[in-house]
Amino acid sequence: MEQPYMRKEERMTLARKTLEDIFEENPSEARTFWEIVRQSESLIDELSFDLLKQAEREKEDKKEKNAESNRQIIPFPSKETK
Repeated sequence: MEQPYMRKEERMTLARKTLEDIFEENPSEARTFWEIVRQSESLIDELSFDLLKQAEREKEDKKEKNAESNRQIIPFPSKETK
């Protein structure tokens, strides 16, 4: 069974092998293929960065929420008149 994702190195190795195969058959398509690979990798990098930032924000929000829920509210004692 295949893994649900591939590391960038693995993707690029596969892309280069595919590029070589395409180049042997049709050199003009090879350039188009490589441009698609380059753009896809750029999008993957941007998405990964965005997801990382989102996860960090969610972690910080959760910490803040937990800190707020751990606070105890202690009321001021009422003034007693003598």
